[in-house]
Amino acid sequence: MLNDPSIFYLGIVLLILVSIALYQRLYSLTGFLIATYFMYIVIIYFSGTQRGEKNPPIDAPTNFSGNVQIDTTKEACIDSAETLEDITVTTDSIPSEQLALNYITVARNVDIKNRSAIDPGSVFSDSVGTLYCLSGIDNRNGGIQEILHKWTYMGNTVAKVKIVVERSINWRCWSVVKINPERAGKWKIAISDTNEIEFASTTFHIIKSE
Repeated sequence: MLNDPSIFYLGIVLLILVSIALYQRLYSLTGFLIATYFMYIVIIYFSGTQRGEKNPPIDAPTNFSGNVQIDTTKEACIDSAETLEDITVTTDSIPSEQLALNYITVARNVDIKNRSAIDPGSVFSDSVGTLYCLSGIDNRNGGIQEILHKWTYMGNTVAKVKIVVERSINWRCWSVVKINPERAGKWKIAISDTNEIEFASTTFHIIKSE
């Protein structure tokens, strides 16, 4: 309270007013001014006391010496319940204009190590069992996406094989389908993007065995 500068300035003003009142012989006014001044001091005092109770002093930080022990027995909580297994890679839906076919081959088998066709052809016996469609896709302008190998026989869809294609100038991939011996005739394999817009195709024939 004593550090309040307003009390000092008010005391100077009061001293001047009291001097004038005494000079003018206004004794009642002098008493009123002095009483008002002391009432003001009392109000300031109690106001400062209440502010001190509402705003207690902040303790200075304590400096610890030695090693601080941390409780490691409790398991840390994670805000998100998502795990690595929940995160999946999404493929881009890229127009077929950004995809190009380098080659497409139908073969009896595939050399997985060299990613090449084994015994390719366009005519196969109905006893062939299974056939592979090996394709090289130019996807240099796109990101990871999916394409479809659509196998059809006489205009009817036999299989749709979804294949992931990464960014590459020649991404080699293949699909395999079991050939029913009773389905002799013309077959078609169409390659399309994720919107099923066809951008490449080939045909082959299954013939009856003698």
